[in-house]
Amino acid sequence: FNGNFYCSFGFQGSYEINGQKFVSGLGLSDYNLFILQIDKNTFEFNKWYYFEGDDEKNINDFLFDQNGILHLTGSFWGSSIISNGDTIRNTTSRSYDGFYFKIDTNKNVITKKKIGGSNDQFPKQIYLTNEGRVNILGYYNAPYVEVDGVKVINISNSYNIFSLSLDSKSNILSLNQLNKETFIFPYSFSLYSDRKDAFLTSGYFYDNLYIGNGRNLKNPNDKADAFILLMDINCGPMDGYQISGIDYESARIINNGN
Repeated sequence: FNGNFYCSFGFQGSYEINGQKFVSGLGLSDYNLFILQIDKNTFEFNKWYYFEGDDEKNINDFLFDQNGILHLTGSFWGSSIISNGDTIRNTTSRSYDGFYFKIDTNKNVITKKKIGGSNDQFPKQIYLTNEGRVNILGYYNAPYVEVDGVKVINISNSYNIFSLSLDSKSNILSLNQLNKETFIFPYSFSLYSDRKDAFLTSGYFYDNLYIGNGRNLKNPNDKADAFILLMDINCGPMDGYQISGIDYESARIINNGN
């Protein structure tokens, strides 16, 4: 972006950049996060974004918009995740909550969102539209997932896919989920190159999976069948494929730019 490379990583103990030392916790799961800006010609670190707090944290996806604003999402296990003094606190302190940060070019937090619930929430992918809309796609394994008081209920209390849409001012446009009753576990998400307003996702499922247009993928036995789905930006399925066998099938998408 703008002639620079970017990378994200976590570290334990201490790490030093250009003479400045950063220290994380010393436990096995205590590590903090960086996003580094790297000059493409000199490979020098000329800027960084730092995320601290106790215990485990992960960045799952990050993008820069046309104004250089950083958008990132991930999950954290500890009591909090902190960026430049702005803190998101975990719902229960010992389960994964999701997070979303929107950070300006001076590293100030413009928006912070907890994607929370009583158990595991894993936001995985960010998609930015030209109108400033932010779409976040992920999955969760809990009775519900909640953002700013907006909640969707997981009837089967199993893994399910969710989507969160925010407008340019970070107000919630929608919080939806793919299927309220089927056990569905996603392995991968990808933008669909032929339609910039659509996603591909894949994984495995039990029971019946509604895929739109009055169609259901029906699992003929008590084992897992694989799926590949085409979804709109609100997580609504539009089409899909099923890969069936006699034992356990799953599918993963690899995004190679096509």
